[in-house]
Amino acid sequence: MFDDHLLVVQESIQQARNLRSLDELAAALFERFFNRHPEANLFFEGFDLQQVGPLKFCKISDVFLDVLKFPSYSESSVSEEVWRHHQVHEVQDREYYFALAESYVDTVRATLGDAWSSSHEECWSDALMGLKRNVDLASSEHLA
Repeated sequence: MFDDHLLVVQESIQQARNLRSLDELAAALFERFFNRHPEANLFFEGFDLQQVGPLKFCKISDVFLDVLKFPSYSESSVSEEVWRHHQVHEVQDREYYFALAESYVDTVRATLGDAWSSSHEECWSDALMGLKRNVDLASSEHLA
């Protein structure tokens, strides 16, 4: 659907991974997220973020790519994740999903630094908007 967007997002994720290790990217992501929502630490009790953080970073990468490459699949997979996180971890506020997604984009933006362009901004903004739409739909269904 958004082939040019998909290419820019894919390439910028790869550029970020070339510039920093997956461990560093995950640590930066969660630092940003917990700075916005320190209370969200409760959702990660019992988890070693040094171990699961890189996996979460990769999963969020896939979610952004799915929004652009497979919009219908993305809608249903995000719905399943929102439901699962609500049931298992008692996440009840869509703002946490928004903040995690925004923190991810901020991490990629900061990692690319001066290489981040207006094209990056446009493509990532559209991908983020698509992801937020999917979270809104899922939240209406599962968190209401």
